[in-house]
Amino acid sequence: MHSPFVSIVIPVKNEAQNIISCLDGIKNQDYPSDRFEVIIVDNGSTDGTMELINEYKKRKLIKNLSIFQKHDGTIGAVRNYGAQKAKGEILAFLDGDSVPHKNWISLGIKILIIKPEVACVGFTFQNPEKETSWIVRTWYKIGRGSKYIKSGYVEWLSSFNLIIWKKIFEELGGFNEILETCEDAELGYRISKHYKLWFSNEITVRHLGEAKTLKQFFLKELWRGKGNLLSFFYSKNKWKDFPSVFIPIFYVFIHFISILFSIYLYFFKHNILTTFCIVGYTVIISLPIALTIRKFKKISSILDFIHIFTLYYVYLIARGIGPFYGLIKK
Repeated sequence: MHSPFVSIVIPVKNEAQNIISCLDGIKNQDYPSDRFEVIIVDNGSTDGTMELINEYKKRKLIKNLSIFQKHDGTIGAVRNYGAQKAKGEILAFLDGDSVPHKNWISLGIKILIIKPEVACVGFTFQNPEKETSWIVRTWYKIGRGSKYIKSGYVEWLSSFNLIIWKKIFEELGGFNEILETCEDAELGYRISKHYKLWFSNEITVRHLGEAKTLKQFFLKELWRGKGNLLSFFYSKNKWKDFPSVFIPIFYVFIHFISILFSIYLYFFKHNILTTFCIVGYTVIISLPIALTIRKFKKISSILDFIHIFTLYYVYLIARGIGPFYGLIKK
């Protein structure tokens, strides 16, 4: 099989805990070391990430390793910058907290070659270890690990590991640099208008940066929610994306109004507001319960139910606040 030259683009910002594992995963690829390059684009790390990468480069563990700086840009802009420096005919995007399987490049290229209709391919998350946080295990069970199960055509792929023909990436203009989050979904929707995207479960990619505490989970989903509204306006399938964007906003609104009216009712009696509060708190409890029940096949115990309910509740709050938090931060 032809071995096309591959450019692996890794955007990093404060990945000191994970970047060596990521680079080791690339070093251990079964693909010829002279047929790929690694392009690291730093977005202003302050935790020693660049010192670790520079030391790794000095040791010459990876044959072709280049380092660039691109500060104060969105993740899409940082990835695009790396793609502009790429020499390969294939771009392989990998996050700095991700560790690829040793067959990541070779299998990705094999799929692209044997499926000429496919523009890009991505692989599934690795099942988290039992020793890790219940938050990681639960979110994998209901979110990360249940998004796609079987290999097949999909509408979009997560950019934490994404292998794509460079000519197609350039043809479509790369990632949307305006979007702070959801840039991978937006790119996927654009690609799917002209080509196919293939999700494969043949191998897995380990993601080290998952939230391990409720605070981390909330902050991650808050950040991911910042770009939801803007991404919705760029979306080509607004009816499909409407629930995921506006249900959390509605959920937060119900919280706000119910608490506000509850404070008023503490001092004054009002039958209509009392009824509204009862309805409001019913919705607040019912929505995460309904989402949890939808995952009934994933529930094996009462503790499982509590864990899933808790994550959905925090998810709805974070994603509902996210768009407004994004506007305030701007």
